[in-house]
Amino acid sequence: MPRERAKERACDSAIRKTLAYRATFRYPLSYHQLFNTLISIRIFKKEFFDKELNKLVKTAQIGYRDGKYFDKRIKPVSWEFRYKQSKEALYKVEKVIKVLKNIPWIKLLCVTGSVAAFNSDKGSDIDIFVVTKTHRLWLTRGFVAVILKAMGMYIRKDSDPGRICPNLFIDEEAFAWPNNDRSIFTAHEIILMHPLIDRDQTYLKFLRANDWVKSHFANFNLYTGGMKTKKLSSGSRLVNLLEKIATKLQLKYMEKKRTNEVTNKHMIHFRKNDNTGWILESYKKLSKS
Repeated sequence: MPRERAKERACDSAIRKTLAYRATFRYPLSYHQLFNTLISIRIFKKEFFDKELNKLVKTAQIGYRDGKYFDKRIKPVSWEFRYKQSKEALYKVEKVIKVLKNIPWIKLLCVTGSVAAFNSDKGSDIDIFVVTKTHRLWLTRGFVAVILKAMGMYIRKDSDPGRICPNLFIDEEAFAWPNNDRSIFTAHEIILMHPLIDRDQTYLKFLRANDWVKSHFANFNLYTGGMKTKKLSSGSRLVNLLEKIATKLQLKYMEKKRTNEVTNKHMIHFRKNDNTGWILESYKKLSKS
């Protein structure tokens, strides 16, 4: 019996923590979202999870309205409206993806942020994450920027509604996330990524390299086994030279506007408006109170 009680408390705590985290965005969760993004180091069977969830609702310990669950300390946004806005953003980006697919060095392109979380509003831009072939990071970033600008979709300022913000690029040698940035915020962003271009099972390779996310989200259990690992090619000398030139030119251009970006031969991460700090602090306060 004590073991069962401990299990019940652990499940209740996981549900509360998950709703507290999403309360930082004032976002309610559907049953599917709550179960699959449950903040827990252990996996709970659905039958047990359902029992505990229903108990928390019946005792009014968590909010429940129109099929959505939320932390009662916040007034949630409209789930239906945010879902509609996010779907429209994904539809809007489809024509851009058709063009970006012509860049042969893109191995993976995902929508991230509020759109991937189906929590975007009319003022949201569209964040994208790109994985490139090794030694093609800066060339790819250059082509992506040129194409987005030509199509009138490149973000021009902070929070530019409906425009695309290509704020994170890595290459095949940087799949594993840096140890010093493996927070619940980063893990949450990873499990919600929405892949739109995926070549050579790169999405699954990326998830396998970041299996640490399960220490925060044990229910996120996408199978990543049975994949063959190809030897990374160094590429042609001419294109390698062009990559070096593209790197130098873009870094020189960025010098004038540099803030807290991370730029090296394996990663380009624009972190001008990094909200990680306040999100984690808000979650910490909500989960403890």
